[in-house]
Amino acid sequence: MHAYRCHGPVRVLVEADAPVSGHVADESGTEVARFEAVPEGGAAFVEFQPPRLGRYRVMADGVGARVATVDYREEPYFTADDLRAYDDGSKLSEDVSDAFIEAVRDHVEAVFDRAAGTPFVACGAFERTMGTGSARIRTARPMPIRAVRVLVDGREVEGASARGMGFDMPAPVPRGSRVELWYEHGYEDPPAALLHNALVYANSIVGSPSVNPRATGAQAEFGYMRFAVAGKDGATGIPEVDAFLSSDPSKGGFGVRRAVVA
Repeated sequence: MHAYRCHGPVRVLVEADAPVSGHVADESGTEVARFEAVPEGGAAFVEFQPPRLGRYRVMADGVGARVATVDYREEPYFTADDLRAYDDGSKLSEDVSDAFIEAVRDHVEAVFDRAAGTPFVACGAFERTMGTGSARIRTARPMPIRAVRVLVDGREVEGASARGMGFDMPAPVPRGSRVELWYEHGYEDPPAALLHNALVYANSIVGSPSVNPRATGAQAEFGYMRFAVAGKDGATGIPEVDAFLSSDPSKGGFGVRRAVVA
């Protein structure tokens, strides 16, 4: 599930018939919180405040007893109210819950991130690497924004600055040193066109489709119409949205690489 810093503490639903305890760990495996939950009606909520952006595992006590994985981000691409206002009631009846819209939003964010090669809001990441004798550390994820925490052989290092596809350290990192890096990456300021394109795609996948989703075209009054196909023509099959996700600025693209979605 996705959760957002602008919404405050994270709440995770836990299905249980008896009191449950456990812990929350970040991507490095470091425990950042513990919890105890008393269920009512077979479920309870675990609440915790992540110390930084990134992915967290909520684990119940017991071997392999994972409850949930949370991707803690800066902000959502859109809100339930945004989609309801955009749709204007044509698909979103009163029976469509905010929880359903939020599930659609999770899907939209995942598709956009993969197709564009980067998230459109600040997200967190953790990496382990080795020093090379250089002050330069490259990251696996593009568009690093800032280093949140850096450990070199277990010692805190401050002053790393983002540049290009990585970070410049304040001093060369000895060859073979173990580097642990928590950092933020993506767009610090989302493109203005993000909201519109995210709503266009979200609206296309809610409600009942007006055509068979397997159809590639249809006979119309003035000839045969060919449909754009997600995966074949782009990540979403919607030309303006796929142009936005592309890495071609001349098409209005904001992606860093073109991902092929089969």
